[in-house]
Amino acid sequence: MAKVIFKNIKKSFDDVEVVKHFDFTVEDGEFVVFLGPSGCGKSTTLRMLAGLESISSGDIYIDERLINKVDAKDRDLAMVFQSYALYPHMTVYENIAFALKLKGMTKKDIDVEVLKAANILELEPLLNRKPKELSGGQRQRVAMGRAMVRTPKVFLFDEPLSNLDAKLRGVMREEMKVLHRKLQTTTIYVTHDQIEAMTLADRIVILNDGYIAQVGTPTEVFQRPANKFVAQFIGNPAMNMMNATLIEEQGEWYIQLNALRIPLPERFQKQAEKNRPVCLGIRPTDIHLRAQQIDHQRVFECPVTIKEKELLGASILLKTDIGSLPLVVETQATEVISDMVKLNIDLDSIHLFDASSEKSLAS
Repeated sequence: MAKVIFKNIKKSFDDVEVVKHFDFTVEDGEFVVFLGPSGCGKSTTLRMLAGLESISSGDIYIDERLINKVDAKDRDLAMVFQSYALYPHMTVYENIAFALKLKGMTKKDIDVEVLKAANILELEPLLNRKPKELSGGQRQRVAMGRAMVRTPKVFLFDEPLSNLDAKLRGVMREEMKVLHRKLQTTTIYVTHDQIEAMTLADRIVILNDGYIAQVGTPTEVFQRPANKFVAQFIGNPAMNMMNATLIEEQGEWYIQLNALRIPLPERFQKQAEKNRPVCLGIRPTDIHLRAQQIDHQRVFECPVTIKEKELLGASILLKTDIGSLPLVVETQATEVISDMVKLNIDLDSIHLFDASSEKSLAS
């Protein structure tokens, strides 16, 4: 296990800056996920750590050892790619054992390490098969086994589940969580899939346009997004965002949403300014059809007409308007019995962002 430190890392390809500023420390034994849209710099950062890309400026340390000039093979890392990168002419056993053979280990020692990894990953019955005889999930486990036997200081995963179907991704996520609990090896995992990030990570590093947008536990980034980008990127369906204005009337503060006035929760009042333009964020799951589901003292009620319905199984998406602005609500399908409903918005769960900087106004 090892601590990984990134200090002011930057990466440019010719005149294009891909990673503009990256300062972060991965603690010993931690499972950290780099999350963000395509082009945000997450895979490039991982590849710089792995030694597959040069660093334009900045330093990377593994256990206080500067590795900028260290060859990839000497960094004591193991990387699992999106493509399984298995040798098609080798069996599962041979694929897992390959790196150990290069080290010059004895056949007896190789057997011990390969069988140990195969046992953890439930690959024993498949050791004599070749990659073409395996499913996608089995191939990914072989790639993980090949990394495990090297007993690296750090595991690196670059979107390893992207080629799998949705059901198999769920199974593999569970297997990876179990594997990390067993091995306790420092792990850095890159993905654009928020579900993978939320279910796997001890901490999530959300990147946007080459910068870190927010770092936090899955609960922190979901419940307390630092800015509008994080708020919209985390959560499915996406958070409702509506342009609004802060106003004061007789000592009371409100969020003016066109013709609607919503009481301003106390946690935003330190940054309240008259006529300040803001963006109001409300998650579809924080809007209810029954006021009994939330504290009555912190509820804003609003009658609306449902325009569209999208059944998701046990839940349903309702598309409507509030203050003449589009609004999406997610609720239990059994609760919707009419197109005329009263929405109950949980004021403790709303978010406000500055219209200019897009940073959260929560104190």
